[in-house]
Amino acid sequence: MKVLSVDVGTTNIKGALIDVDESSGELSFLETVNVRQTAISEERGAHEHDPERVLKTVEEMIAHLVKSYGKPDYIAVSSYLFSVVATKSGKYVTRIITWLDERSRDALEGLRPFYEEIYRRSGCPPLHIYTLPKALFLKKRRPELFSGEAKLLDSKSFIANHLVGYPITDYSTASGTYQLLNIRTLKWDDFLLDLAGLEESLLPEVAEGDYVDRVNPRVASATGVDPGTPVVLGLYDGGSMIYALSGGRSNIAVVNMGTSGMVRATHGSPIIDDPELMRFQTYYLYRNVWIPGGGISNAGVVLEYIGGMLGIDTRGLPEALSRLSLDARLAEERPIVIPLLYPERIPGLDTSLGVSAVGLRPDHGREDVLLATAEGIVFVLSLIAEAMKEKGIRIDEVRLAGKAATLGVMPYIIANVLSVTTTVPEVPDVGHVGNALMGLERLDPPLARLAKSRIESSPRFTRVAPRKELEGLYLKLRERFTRYLRDIYAWRL
Repeated sequence: MKVLSVDVGTTNIKGALIDVDESSGELSFLETVNVRQTAISEERGAHEHDPERVLKTVEEMIAHLVKSYGKPDYIAVSSYLFSVVATKSGKYVTRIITWLDERSRDALEGLRPFYEEIYRRSGCPPLHIYTLPKALFLKKRRPELFSGEAKLLDSKSFIANHLVGYPITDYSTASGTYQLLNIRTLKWDDFLLDLAGLEESLLPEVAEGDYVDRVNPRVASATGVDPGTPVVLGLYDGGSMIYALSGGRSNIAVVNMGTSGMVRATHGSPIIDDPELMRFQTYYLYRNVWIPGGGISNAGVVLEYIGGMLGIDTRGLPEALSRLSLDARLAEERPIVIPLLYPERIPGLDTSLGVSAVGLRPDHGREDVLLATAEGIVFVLSLIAEAMKEKGIRIDEVRLAGKAATLGVMPYIIANVLSVTTTVPEVPDVGHVGNALMGLERLDPPLARLAKSRIESSPRFTRVAPRKELEGLYLKLRERFTRYLRDIYAWRL
């Protein structure tokens, strides 16, 4: 069975053609394609994508893979969170506003009296990245967008509208993007819609990630796929990664560390933090599984920045971090790096000071600074993980994905900071694997079970257990890190 996977991200649009062996469940990648997204920033604080360019790129990617390998049995889609694009009478009348767009910050401030209630209902803390404040920003600037045959779409419903002919999004993307979906009922919330001044008719339909429809004739003609080829709605990009690594089972945390990072654990109920704290978000994943946790802006991007300052070429970062030995640095006199290069997604954390390095001594070298940067990134993630544990969210195992899996010391840092066994699966392009599995869940459940079993039994899983001496060291270093956050960055929690 051949799967054509499309993953539309903030930075890149990716495609893959995957062959699923029907007798063994083995997934083989025939080809992957990666096209850089082009950001448009025509005014201060703006960060947008051109919807027509995105759709053209997706079509060209599908056409290339079909021409090279033949027609797929189905197409599966994942896409990025926090995006908004408006349509009117079926035409795109705005660009795609991404999570990097800062222009809705003032609108978010106007919601301050309702912060806790918004979080209780949606599981989303007060951050400008969500659709709720973006809708208020758009209503003030362009009120004409909200009348007549108007729609306010996210990335998934925008792509689905093109592929199948009408706007529909999946629950994971809706819960993680809009701040308008009730995290318990999985319905658009009347109170939140009233806050945004939106009618439900402006929003797309919502369905589970394994929802299937057929590719529309125009797209079939443009790409070379068979008319009526199944299109699987899929999850959001991070959710697809989580599903590939967890199979939807509870109490497995996934840490992804690329340019940005995340830690999310699968859980069987929509648990949230204390509303006065809101230290983590809770999104829905699939079939009565929720994923509490959080994302951070400052992950690989900070390592590249610090590495560049230290004269380490970006391409050499994996090798540089692989050469480091944690055992040779078992000392509390280590420097602490607070890696807040860009604004963070954690309420109550002032990131205006940027990166800080505390405790540098004459005997420290650039390797110590690079290692401390990697540790600082994990310390930030651990603040989210610790809050989750306080609320009873159990983490039995961490599975690591993204560029971090290639950085030699990173699995050891994560295992010992979070005090849990960390597994590094050598699964290529995890998001595409999640897309393939999501399609099989609906179209061929026995093959889905076989494929997931095959992934789990793979010998290419490296497990790193925490070590007592390193756990003790990191506990002390993390205490220093947290103290500096409170004293220097006015962290209130």
